[in-house]
Amino acid sequence: MGMVSKIAATVITANTRFPPSRRPARDKTAAEARYVRHVGEIIHAWNQAHGALFHVFSVVAANEKIDVAYALWHSHSGDKAQRAMLDALVRVKYPKPGNSIRSGIMWALAALDTMGTHRNDAAHAQIISGHTDIIPGMSVKSASAVRLEISPLAQHWRVMRGDLYAIENYLDAIYLALWNDFPRPLSQRPKLQFVHNSSAKTQQKRRLAKKTKSGTPPLSSRA
Repeated sequence: MGMVSKIAATVITANTRFPPSRRPARDKTAAEARYVRHVGEIIHAWNQAHGALFHVFSVVAANEKIDVAYALWHSHSGDKAQRAMLDALVRVKYPKPGNSIRSGIMWALAALDTMGTHRNDAAHAQIISGHTDIIPGMSVKSASAVRLEISPLAQHWRVMRGDLYAIENYLDAIYLALWNDFPRPLSQRPKLQFVHNSSAKTQQKRRLAKKTKSGTPPLSSRA
């Protein structure tokens, strides 16, 4: 009480205010430190994949005229808008659905659209550190919080990072095929693990919700 009374009695002036610290408000726990590293690795892998996407765009949109491609690419400020622009161009330049280059690019775009949601969860979510784990903060969007709780970043960061690097390498193979005027990508299409796992979890969640709505208890709750 003495300290509280002393603070309450202090006259707040320009000279008595203390400067804010440039360090975190509290020391990071081991779990939070790991989370920060995981987020950094995912963002780096995402940036690499999107950089490879620009190389493909530079051929599709501007025939390797980098200055033109750069101006067009950055006429849209967001990753999602850039992907939508490339998608529209690919549909016009390669109108036949069976074209290998077209299907390869559109596959990569769809994969990045799916993974972009989870990348944004990692990049934008405030987290609160507990003793052994971390949880989404109160400011996090409800949909993001649900995804992070169902599939914590610590459990899938390695798979997500690997998928993003696989997409980057596949896009590089498409770029080389375009640059050399080959009819198909020089690499096999990678089998993604994170997108597949996310889809499976979504389907399982829907099945459980459907059973709950119909009054049929899920298997995990049956005797």
